Amino acid sequence: MRFQNYLNKAERLLQKPVPEKIKRVNFAITYACNSECIMCDIWKKYKVEPQVAKEELTLEEIRQLFTQSQCLRSLDEIILTGGEPFVRKDFVPIYTFFREAFPGAKVVVSTNGLPTGAILKKVEAIMDFEKEPPLLLISSIDGLEATHDAVRGVKGGYRRTLNTLQQIQKLYPIQQSLSFTIMPENYFDLVEVYELSKKLGVGFTMRFAQNSKIYYLNEGFNIGWTETQLTEVDRLITKVIRDLRQRRDLFSKLFSSDLYFYSRMVDYQGNPRRMFTCYSGVHSFFLNPWGEVYPCVIREDSIGNVRKNSFDELWLSYTAQQIRQSIAAKECHCWIECETCTSLQRDPSLLGDNIIRELSIL
Repeated sequence: MRFQNYLNKAERLLQKPVPEKIKRVNFAITYACNSECIMCDIWKKYKVEPQVAKEELTLEEIRQLFTQSQCLRSLDEIILTGGEPFVRKDFVPIYTFFREAFPGAKVVVSTNGLPTGAILKKVEAIMDFEKEPPLLLISSIDGLEATHDAVRGVKGGYRRTLNTLQQIQKLYPIQQSLSFTIMPENYFDLVEVYELSKKLGVGFTMRFAQNSKIYYLNEGFNIGWTETQLTEVDRLITKVIRDLRQRRDLFSKLFSSDLYFYSRMVDYQGNPRRMFTCYSGVHSFFLNPWGEVYPCVIREDSIGNVRKNSFDELWLSYTAQQIRQSIAAKECHCWIECETCTSLQRDPSLLGDNIIRELSIL
């Protein structure tokens, strides 16, 4: 899987982003969720509107959407998220469909790690399907035990998530990573959680909490940072970046966009603005559980719904073109991992910056 990922990254860098060759989909397959996170309101959706839980795209609709599209044939990264994706009963058939339809693509699954039994059962089924799946499981750990449980609203959640991760480690050769969402309620645990990822022998990702009306459903969530807090967060992030860089091989240092992303997170929090050339809506999109297509997880303007038109009709429509023009004109901005890093991978100047940085260290 690692070699294929390198090839995919090189291809992204060398090819011009065009709508006809989509590289990445962020697909929320369900909004059912068994966490109650303070920074996300997805878990409230089906409590307030229980009827919409029955309106999620079916497995057959998913198959039709992705197999009938010409624009989706170049997919090399498929993100299955939620909600909690493992609580969807047909998760395994959804996963196996994507693996059969896009054999060269990496599949990333974001999980809270809480439904241990369901996760282990479904991972076992995946392993029965293929012995070395190109799968990355990303488990959310948003602090040490007390902090994590308070942030994610589930007593005992920290231990359950770690237990799930460690059970998978014992049984299956699947790549795993810890994910840390930075906010005033937990930033002080950042380095300790990073050290935990090293102790466990898994990867690590981080980003600031975000507002998104169409994804997190948390419009109006107040992320209030003081200048003193941001100064301390910057110090902690720098410490993590320094250690990450020391532990990576040269290829990862040169071609990975995450270190660049991490190094500018605090800058964006202090002065939100467009800081990169964004190709969301060109090479990637967000698909919600009910078939609504968006250029990304932040912008609220829908391209359309796949239950009303085919994906390619929507993607190549006048509406989609107008949204792309708006993005290209820098009428929006964000610094969110799933959008920023994907676009940075298409920017040759990132490689140049990384080369200069490595030469300066020598």
